Amino acid sequence: AEEGSFEVPSNFRDYDASELAALISKSVFEANTIENAALNSVEVFVNRHTERIINSRGLDKTQVRYDAMVEAIPTYNGETQSVELYEQYNFSAMDADVLRREIFEKMEQVKARYIAKAPVHPLNCPVVLNIQEVSELMRQIAWDLNYASVYSHSNLFKKGESVQKEILGDPIGITMAGQVTGSVRSRCFDEDGLSLNSIRIVENGKAVNYFGSNRYGQYLGETPTGSLPCLCADAGTAVMPEGDWLEVISMSGLQVDFYNDYIGGEVRLAYHHTPEGMIPVTGISVSGSLTDVLSHIRFSPETAVFGGYQGPEKAVINNMKIY
Repeated sequence: AEEGSFEVPSNFRDYDASELAALISKSVFEANTIENAALNSVEVFVNRHTERIINSRGLDKTQVRYDAMVEAIPTYNGETQSVELYEQYNFSAMDADVLRREIFEKMEQVKARYIAKAPVHPLNCPVVLNIQEVSELMRQIAWDLNYASVYSHSNLFKKGESVQKEILGDPIGITMAGQVTGSVRSRCFDEDGLSLNSIRIVENGKAVNYFGSNRYGQYLGETPTGSLPCLCADAGTAVMPEGDWLEVISMSGLQVDFYNDYIGGEVRLAYHHTPEGMIPVTGISVSGSLTDVLSHIRFSPETAVFGGYQGPEKAVINNMKIY
């Protein structure tokens, strides 16, 4: 039996809720410094969650956690039309500079979306993925090592097998954890009341452990780790390419298919970097062999938090087709 009260660390507890909401709102509007751009709509939500789990075997646990959400509609008003984007930003640690940077980048992107056009000529250059796509790739690898995937025989990788067939770029390393500073997914315990710590699941490009809930751990005869919500990926050594390269800003969704050895998707907005300057482009797709991409991928040394992910902000890939 376990009993106790827990709190996920957050500097939100240092603020009154209305004070924090006002500070968030102020930071959001300060980020709009782009001519002809506006925040069409902004909503701020500040939450304090109290969760308690009790069962008939003496389990009685309570946890408190905090989060905030900003919903905004960045808009760019051009001469002939207006373009809008939807922004939902979730966080659990107040840092005004980080918040302003996040909103400013979205204001830049809505302007870029207004002027973006399909490339005149086919592109053949390195592709740089940003944090949303990098986190999705890491999540797909992690899910393959979840007890539920192992139990249903849907996993491709087994313990002791290589996720990267060759390591010609940066080795992949992944730790699943209960908490990451700034992540809205951080928990002290999961839905079964199981206390959450951390476990290394990928080391030097090789699967070394499975992880998962009490239920599927019991099915497999493995020690339950709990439903670990946070993924921590190792930083890398990448430097941004020189000359001609494509930075993916927004996709309709990164598709990762281990069984068909595919990675790719439709690109809604990208920045084509050239020696002459940066050109916003749209109307393209990228694709490649997942095996080849994982073998050659390089990750940025700079890290950030995105949802339940903490890890490299960018990944450089030299062998994707752009069409």
